[in-house]
Amino acid sequence: MNSQLKASCTIICLLMLFWSHHIAYAQQPISQQAFAIFEQHCLDCHGEFGSYSDALTIKHKDLIEDRSVIPGQPDASELYLRLLGDTDTGSQMPLGQEPLDSEAIATIRRWIAAGAPDWEAIPKPKRRFITTEEVVKTIHAHVESLTTFDRAFARYFTLTHLYNVGTRDDNLRAYRNALSKLINSLSWGPRVRNPKPIDREGTIFYIDLRYYEWDSKNNPWYKIEQAYPYGIKLESSTYTKLCQKTKCELPFVRADWFIATASLPPLYHEILDLPKTEQELETQLAVPVEENIMNAPGVRVWRAGFSESGVSSNNRVVERHEYRYGVYWKSYDFAGNVGTQNIFTHPLDFTHDGGEIIFNLPNGLQAYYLSNASGERLDSAPINIVSNAGARDPIVHNGLSCMSCHTEGMKVFDDQVRSVVAQTSNPPYDRAHVLRLYAKKSVMASLVYEDSMRYKRALEAAGGVFGGVEPIQQLVKQFEGPLDALHAAAEVGLETDDFLQRIRENSALQNAGLLVLGLDNGSVKRDAWASQFGTVVSALNLGKYTSADPLKTLVHADMVLIPAGDFQMGSSKGDFDEKPVHTVYVDAFYMDIYEVTNAQYKNFVDANPQWGKDRIPFEYHDGGYLKNWRGNNYPSGEGKHPVIHVSWYAAMAYAKWANKRLPTEAEWEKGARSGLVGQKYPWGNFIDSNRANYSSDNTTPVGQYPPNSYGLYDMTGNVWEWCLDVYDRSFYAESPPQNPFSGNGDDITSVVTNFMPLKNSRVLRGGSWSTPAQKVRVANRHGLPPAVTSNLFGFRCARSVKP
Repeated sequence: MNSQLKASCTIICLLMLFWSHHIAYAQQPISQQAFAIFEQHCLDCHGEFGSYSDALTIKHKDLIEDRSVIPGQPDASELYLRLLGDTDTGSQMPLGQEPLDSEAIATIRRWIAAGAPDWEAIPKPKRRFITTEEVVKTIHAHVESLTTFDRAFARYFTLTHLYNVGTRDDNLRAYRNALSKLINSLSWGPRVRNPKPIDREGTIFYIDLRYYEWDSKNNPWYKIEQAYPYGIKLESSTYTKLCQKTKCELPFVRADWFIATASLPPLYHEILDLPKTEQELETQLAVPVEENIMNAPGVRVWRAGFSESGVSSNNRVVERHEYRYGVYWKSYDFAGNVGTQNIFTHPLDFTHDGGEIIFNLPNGLQAYYLSNASGERLDSAPINIVSNAGARDPIVHNGLSCMSCHTEGMKVFDDQVRSVVAQTSNPPYDRAHVLRLYAKKSVMASLVYEDSMRYKRALEAAGGVFGGVEPIQQLVKQFEGPLDALHAAAEVGLETDDFLQRIRENSALQNAGLLVLGLDNGSVKRDAWASQFGTVVSALNLGKYTSADPLKTLVHADMVLIPAGDFQMGSSKGDFDEKPVHTVYVDAFYMDIYEVTNAQYKNFVDANPQWGKDRIPFEYHDGGYLKNWRGNNYPSGEGKHPVIHVSWYAAMAYAKWANKRLPTEAEWEKGARSGLVGQKYPWGNFIDSNRANYSSDNTTPVGQYPPNSYGLYDMTGNVWEWCLDVYDRSFYAESPPQNPFSGNGDDITSVVTNFMPLKNSRVLRGGSWSTPAQKVRVANRHGLPPAVTSNLFGFRCARSVKP
């Protein structure tokens, strides 16, 4: 009896197992049907990189865990109920679109009723790996389909490497939409023109440079080529023909890199060709700001002011000007609220510390511009004035940060100034003019709505979603993350196993630090990968690496490239510490054209209040820090003079903030000599007051005297310049022949990253405005403790070509 019962139980269990598998198999198609509906209607907003992914993410696991979907209970599932109409927790979905049709809603109901089976549980067929040569052939075939005249304007963006690693379709779509939005946000063309996919998989996108006015003299594509760190000139006849027909070196670049790089300065500024000052911008756009305020308040310009905004705890004024492409919004931001920074007592003549400009491009999208109090363009805003409160990176960067803040166009605000002014008796300003200029709330609300709708139409034409979280920002974070073996292999056009095998067999790849990719959870940092990419290309014989040119893009435009090579360092006729003359080889590096100015240093102090005159810790100066400044303001009219009274510590802090460093002593002398051998000065053996500022009574604005052959100004005189090295009188006797650095046991990297505890005297070079001719020679050396300040001391920065 027991054996019969066991047999019966076994049969029943087998039947139950069979039917459970049968039911699961039968349920899988409904999960795919449900996901197809989500994919069509929901993922742009609620995919992993969707604009409203913070509110709801359409991932099976997330839907179940947050109880948006309760398996088997559609009438208790918030997701289903929101498809039917508004609920207590939100409006009907999809937001901003037509409701789903009854058949689609019924499919979602059946899916939930069936237990909400996971659409990700069905194994998807492995994608066919698309090789780099296939990409080239596809692009070449498309170029061939164009007229001969049009081919020179054809350029391409690729997402093939992401497709090859199995990136989800909705994430690929997020990249496509972000690419379209960004390109059109960098366009001076009259209408939105979306990149066109040219391959079956939708991973290669064609643009015509003329659509965006990128065929202009500014030549944005050339700027993109110069910045691109992953360029490879492939050794194939098809690629050679492609370059010839498109008349460029790099006819295609990766879309993910472009999104991460062109959304931020300097490339953001360079593609849009934004001028150095807001005054130049307003002239370029024909926005007569002062004239509008004086003659056309309430007609061509409207203003509002309030005591707090989302980016600042201080006052803010916003100003709306109409111009030929739509509107030109200008904000005025403040570091405080006292005196002329009180907008309620000075609504017409306030003193601001900087601001943000938002203006319509011809296609209706928006461009952005940050400036300081003088109207000079900024890459990033001083954090003591505005910030992204609560963000991982609180600094407001032009381009990306502004896009992320203004996903609905201009933000809504309530003016407070007009009502205050209306109630003020006998104010010391022209009340009637203030009331004309500061609009009524209903008027301003109507204008903001009009501007938002203009932006919304353009954004949706570009494939973007109005409101929510900025997908570009999320994709930038994704790109900046570390790479595992799968992604690194795809970026060089190889499958993972092949790539790892080549690493195991190639010492150059091993020395580039890539063996870590073969470990469990092994990865390389993005910056390390980019810096070694040329080595990888060479070791894998992929073609000729076309390195990015940081001089034109990634490094500030106020630097020049000092070429690699040897030179004779020191002087046989100079002081003891200049001997012996010895041959030194120095790698290529970049050097500031000018000494750091007061205006530049003020930007640093504004962004880093801990280095302000009254806040710097005493151990980092000798009591004379910024002695000639009043508070955090340099002497009037001396913005272009070199900053003085700065210690070595302060110079190091500035350089680190600017993503640079101080030059080594060898770099400084190589830059100063500019190729001349055995000469006293950067131009020869004789000096007079037409060549340099020495033996005088004060500093002069930088760049007043002729540059040397490398294009560097004031390497002789004006101010002594701090260098990175420890001062050692006998160092030349034991100096290494290649990239010498006197660090007292520390290397360059450790000094740059951990300079504050260091106490050794540091090198000063070049002489100053008061120094006699004998001491401004290029070989002359000087050294003092790092906390010393003087009206004779300043600095300039350098940057390595190889990170």
